[in-house]
Amino acid sequence: MARKLRIEYEGAIYHLMNRGDRREPIFLDDRDRELFTSTLGETCLKTCWKVHAYCWMSNHFPLLGAEEKLQVYAWSSFPAYLLPPGKRPPWLRVDRVFGEMGIPKDTTAGREQFRQGMEQRRRSEDSDSYGKIRRGWCLGEESFRKELLEGMGERMGAEHYGEERHESATQKAELVVEEELRKRRLSRAGLAALPKGHRAKVELARRLQAETTVPVGWIAEHLGMGTRSYAYRLLYLDRKRRSRRQ
Repeated sequence: MARKLRIEYEGAIYHLMNRGDRREPIFLDDRDRELFTSTLGETCLKTCWKVHAYCWMSNHFPLLGAEEKLQVYAWSSFPAYLLPPGKRPPWLRVDRVFGEMGIPKDTTAGREQFRQGMEQRRRSEDSDSYGKIRRGWCLGEESFRKELLEGMGERMGAEHYGEERHESATQKAELVVEEELRKRRLSRAGLAALPKGHRAKVELARRLQAETTVPVGWIAEHLGMGTRSYAYRLLYLDRKRRSRRQ
């Protein structure tokens, strides 16, 4: 079925939703939800994604954002918003939503203000309040619309900075390599001079695989580990060796 093209650019915000075939359940129990949340966290670590809100239902999950209080439902981001920063998932970003609600700081008082505001919104929300987004592509103030339009250009504007600039996989991988070289007091030349299967290279390759999405071919070339197949074998043997120790 034909559909509108999805607008994509670095630093954009997306509402992602998936549903089970024929509306069948996609989460059978809480264990399924735990595994899905864990997998999402691993993906966010590798890709630098930030999630602003989520909710895992029985047969679908909306990544945005009952007559009982909102925090009673454990499988949404709402309870996490009420926790101190150190107790939240590192990939859950709350400052954007707090800012939209006029909450200046992520403090106990600020989080209580957020809780009260959301409960009030839930009680008074009009069922047709999201009709505009079904008919168009943007829901929000004019300033937000302008920000999206600016971001759709070939280059990002000067106002997009900090966390809004999504690092490419290669850029992130380069930063990981530089960090590891500093920790090990190695230069690029020193790393290249080490044997292809040296422990330092394997450990660095393991970290690159865990924290980035660069392919093994890139890892093999930039760490001097020989061919891609040889690097694959080194990583396989490393995983096997570590699994035996556990």
